[in-house]
Amino acid sequence: MKNRRLSPRGILSWLVAVLLLAGTLSLYWPATRHGFINYDDPDYVFENNNIAQGITPQGVIFSLTSRHSNNWHPVTWLSHMVDAELFSLSPEGHHLTSICLHALNSLMMFLILRLMTGAVWRSAIVAALFAWHPLRVESVAWVAERKDVLSGFFAMLVLGAYARFVAFKTQNSVRTRLWYGLALLFFALGLMSKPMLVTLPFVMLLLDFWPLRRIFNPERNDLDPLPLRKKLVPLVAEKTPFFAFAAVSCALTLWAQGDAVQPLEDFSIVRRFTSAVVASGSYIGKMFYPANLSIVYPYPSSWPTWKAGVALLVLATASIASLRLRKRCPWLMTGWLWYLGMLVPVIGLVQVGTQAMADRYTYLPMIGLLISGVWGAWHLAGNRLWARISVSLLLVALLAGAVIATTRHLPRWKNSETLYRHALSVTKDNALVHYNLALELMDQGRWDEALHHCREVLKLFPEEADTHNNVGRILSHQGKRKDAVEHYRRAIQANPLHLAALNNLGMALIEEEQWEEAALHFENAVHHNPQAADPRFNLGRCRARQGKPADAMRHYREALKLNPAMAQAHLNLGSLLAKNANFSEAQKHFSAALKLHPNDPTVHLNLALLFAQQAKVEEAIPHLRRAIELDPQSALARNELAWVLATHPDAKYRNGPEAVHLAERACELTEWKRTAFLGTLDAAYAEAGRFDDAIQTAKKVIEEAQKDGQELLAKLARERLALYQKGQPYRESP
Repeated sequence: MKNRRLSPRGILSWLVAVLLLAGTLSLYWPATRHGFINYDDPDYVFENNNIAQGITPQGVIFSLTSRHSNNWHPVTWLSHMVDAELFSLSPEGHHLTSICLHALNSLMMFLILRLMTGAVWRSAIVAALFAWHPLRVESVAWVAERKDVLSGFFAMLVLGAYARFVAFKTQNSVRTRLWYGLALLFFALGLMSKPMLVTLPFVMLLLDFWPLRRIFNPERNDLDPLPLRKKLVPLVAEKTPFFAFAAVSCALTLWAQGDAVQPLEDFSIVRRFTSAVVASGSYIGKMFYPANLSIVYPYPSSWPTWKAGVALLVLATASIASLRLRKRCPWLMTGWLWYLGMLVPVIGLVQVGTQAMADRYTYLPMIGLLISGVWGAWHLAGNRLWARISVSLLLVALLAGAVIATTRHLPRWKNSETLYRHALSVTKDNALVHYNLALELMDQGRWDEALHHCREVLKLFPEEADTHNNVGRILSHQGKRKDAVEHYRRAIQANPLHLAALNNLGMALIEEEQWEEAALHFENAVHHNPQAADPRFNLGRCRARQGKPADAMRHYREALKLNPAMAQAHLNLGSLLAKNANFSEAQKHFSAALKLHPNDPTVHLNLALLFAQQAKVEEAIPHLRRAIELDPQSALARNELAWVLATHPDAKYRNGPEAVHLAERACELTEWKRTAFLGTLDAAYAEAGRFDDAIQTAKKVIEEAQKDGQELLAKLARERLALYQKGQPYRESP
């Protein structure tokens, strides 16, 4: 058997592949130190329980059946689940996956182009420009845009398998059917990653034209009308399953996008067409001069006439030139129509959202422009050595410029604030960026700055409900509750079903002790969203305050069904159960709250009071001590423990000096205004043998209790006073 050795061309290809892979990984590696951003990343990863828990049966069902975030892309959901399983919610791992996918995409692009064209250097330049261009940063550095790099991964596999299918087509062998089946499988997976691949079958037809030359052979005149039709029809028929899959994907996408599709009343046909033309031209400009890149490009009320005219002229000229030169320069038509065709799903003719364009939309379309540009430059150079050297230097310069631009742009994606501040510096009237930056600043507690950006949104959209709700939240934190209420009302006026505003308005009214009106807003929120736990919990609070404990307990239980981790609902429900002497169920809820928040002093205090009600002093004392340890300013916990240490009938629990210390501190914390706490203090003095102090304090308790009409408190103090006057401490009945 002869040894198979790589040819110099093969060695060169492997060297290029390694350099391309290593260069792409090293260029984007700094993104592994970036965090998540607050735009889509919460919905896609860390606030999506179906994803954040990793691979679960519930998550798999969600991925297959959900149209969450107005998308049906189960493979993308599954990829995020795998990341959550492997890396939890550490952003480093999620970024690493996207970087590796992008690096693999660039490698496969090089190998596929080299396979189909035989041109090593041109294929390498196209792949490198694709991989290292700053327009790729958005798709690679934004975790929520995993769908870009993942669908790109499957697109490359489709094209690679299709090229192999064509190579074996004449043999009609098992391998032929295998490669075709793999191409169809990869296409299905790609569509389930991002439906933007629906136009990929048209790209396959373009590849049939060039470089696979199944339609046109430059050595013969194969473009006469009749021969062309005869060749084209079977090639289209060959791709029928691909077109069928694309049609199904389009239907699923329209179903998933639902209300996100903008109506014609807001975006007319003329406006959409103009925007599509301008965006298509702008992407070409950004390919050559990638300046002022932004995560969001606002949709203007109208495009400048000159800009639309120039863009239309560029597109028309390039289209006519590519068609006229299809025989001499077939790569020009393939590359140009690749670009236009792959842009169709995202160009805005079906407008989803309010963005005019997006860098991420160029992920696959730009490959066509790069093919046209690189092959075109090489064609112009011809066989002239000096021209080829000049073209090579130019392409190397473009690569270096792309790397420098990407190196500068990538750090802007470090976190939400750096990203949005850059976007505001390069765009105007960017309401969405102002809105998202305000959210980020609110999370950081920078309320004044957040308010400024909310005001900027309201200048552009005065009735924007979410922003009015956020202004209300900010003003509430600043103690301006009346102003907050006004903004909550405006949010509800703009959107009567704004559940967050309904809940927040109710909360603000609770702060003003307007319980009746607050309850109405919570009822409205519950009515329109029965699955929301917060308004149910708050409605329970209102019912408890209105003296309707049964209703309150019902709402607390409903809230806990929806969110078992709601510790305050456990506490409130437990307190009501304890008042009704349902001690066992109350203890279950207090214990559940303790499990959720083991270092919450209020939970320990509630458990202690529950045990005290049942005369379980041995269980109550540790929780009282823990409550005091966690919150030294808790006057109630000190008072309760002092009472036990001063009055318990069993001497092993009593400690007079400690009881005095605790009771005096409890009175100090309440500025000596709590008559009941003074009663604890007189009992502590008596236990410590300080009967003169006990007598004077008991007399003060009687005086204050009578003044406040607390006859029972006064009566009990008289009974204790009689004991002190006999030199006897008070003992609570067993």
